[in-house]
Amino acid sequence: DTIDRRRARLDSLISAATSYRSAEAEAATAWHQVRAIAVRVENLARAAGFALEPSALGAVASARGYGPGSSIDRIRSASIAARPAAEAVGHEAAEPDSPDTAGGPHEVDEPALFALPPTPAGDDSAGGEAEPT
Repeated sequence: DTIDRRRARLDSLISAATSYRSAEAEAATAWHQVRAIAVRVENLARAAGFALEPSALGAVASARGYGPGSSIDRIRSASIAARPAAEAVGHEAAEPDSPDTAGGPHEVDEPALFALPPTPAGDDSAGGEAEPT
């Protein structure tokens, strides 16, 4: 009876870990796509003659890992801080240095590159999804 319960618990943990790992992989893929799009938007803005604010440039450099307090450092810190909370509820937290978590999608405070003017009420021309180029 005890063996069956432990086997069932192990199976459920393996299933949860597999689901978590696949979700992390999907999130990492999305993270890299967003970064590529942000770099492209930044390059297009520069080519169009827009001047980026100095605070935004610092955030971009930090997000790319060029400066102290880069997003990689903040991600690892968040991952380490999340470990005790995850263990408290019975979940295993991923190792902060594992390839699944390093540089992956985590909450990072980054300001927007551009301040866009608010859209007028009832104007839905900016809404919807853009066609990929």
